[in-house]
Amino acid sequence: MEHISNPQTDITEILSRQKEAVRKEGLTSLATRLDRLDRLKRMIYQYREDFTCRSESLSLMADLLPIIEGVRHAKSLT
Repeated sequence: MEHISNPQTDITEILSRQKEAVRKEGLTSLATRLDRLDRLKRMIYQYREDFTCRSESLSLMADLLPIIEGVRHAKSLT
């Protein structure tokens, strides 16, 4: 991971790279989007300890469950 020297410049560069990648890749398939959602959910569970800057139960409710529920909701729309 690169050292962040200027967060605003760095985020602008990252977003530019992401936009360019989307332009090159085009629309992603449903299978790819579902796979990405599944990977996101697995990573949230795998790294849940990294989110705990307060009690574990509060972090779960405030930080993790909204993401997990968002993934569940997105998958329910397919």
